[in-house]
Amino acid sequence: MADDIKPLDGKTTVDDKVVFEPQRLSYDAARVIAENIARRISGRTRDQVVVIAGSQLLADFSNLVATKAVLEELANEYDALAKATHASTPVLPAAVRSTRPRTTELLHLNLAAPLETVTAGVQGALALLSLFRQDVDYKGVPVSIDTLGFEIELAARIRMHKASEVIVPDFALLAAPEKDAGAIRSLIEKVKEARARVILAAASKIPQPKHEELVDEDEKKKSASHVVDPNDLPSHAPRSNLEMVGEIFAQIDQRFTDLQTQLAKGDTDGSGLTMLARLYRAEALNARSPMLVHVRVLLAGGSNRIERSLFRTLFSGDGLSATGGAVVSWAILSKRGAIEDGGMFSESLSAASPKPPDTPVSIP
Repeated sequence: MADDIKPLDGKTTVDDKVVFEPQRLSYDAARVIAENIARRISGRTRDQVVVIAGSQLLADFSNLVATKAVLEELANEYDALAKATHASTPVLPAAVRSTRPRTTELLHLNLAAPLETVTAGVQGALALLSLFRQDVDYKGVPVSIDTLGFEIELAARIRMHKASEVIVPDFALLAAPEKDAGAIRSLIEKVKEARARVILAAASKIPQPKHEELVDEDEKKKSASHVVDPNDLPSHAPRSNLEMVGEIFAQIDQRFTDLQTQLAKGDTDGSGLTMLARLYRAEALNARSPMLVHVRVLLAGGSNRIERSLFRTLFSGDGLSATGGAVVSWAILSKRGAIEDGGMFSESLSAASPKPPDTPVSIP
């Protein structure tokens, strides 16, 4: 009889559709990490203006510097062309006369990459961010930590630790762009004014029509019937100064037009902002001289486990358990982009873990 006795068969299965509990636990783990980061940097952030600087905002800061450099160069070229047009014998600026690539062209080319591919650049930055926040599947359960949600949690935690103000860029509201001499709005106006001076200078050099002199009717008919063949003109006929000015003006103007077109393009991430609006926002935030705190969710994951056996069903319940966790990198950045402090925090929780600390209803 003993040989006929077989142990009870047991079975363990995992249901991939049961994702809520691991997701919730991963967010709870993210809350713990946010508190750890806020506590770690509280000595630096106390009484400071803090900006949660994601990858997109850092890209906006770089584009802001590049755009200002190109606008300054365009204004200088327009001014140089206006002065050359006023001169009786125009001497064109060296940057225009040289056959080598001009500094402005190099700047334009360097800027064209971020500006002409603003849409692609923003999309690429978001794709890169998504790559870092894409969670590792653990036992078949995908978990994702929303970046904006984590930034809000971190901002609240930093504010709890007595920072004077914490700004999440996606929620920053601007009343009006800056107007000081180095602001991007002022530089655009400066370029437009310099462009207008070139047009006025060229207009002043256009010969005014003389009063028509009396001539024979036969001479009028002869002149009217005479057609000049362009091939009869000497190939070495010099171009007028106005023609040269017009060609150079068209080249500079095309670059300015291209720049304005790129600045007017909208994002593809659904924010509704144009590139110019992003630059205005970056400029306004930078004017506050904030402390920049960069965070990125590197990894997150969770698992479900369901164990069934006759003993567990009778004495221990349904045997459902779940885990969730996250890994986050953080850094405090100087205005030059140097890392002043930083590191990584990780946290993993199960349903039996202590509940993470709650955010107070009111922040003093």
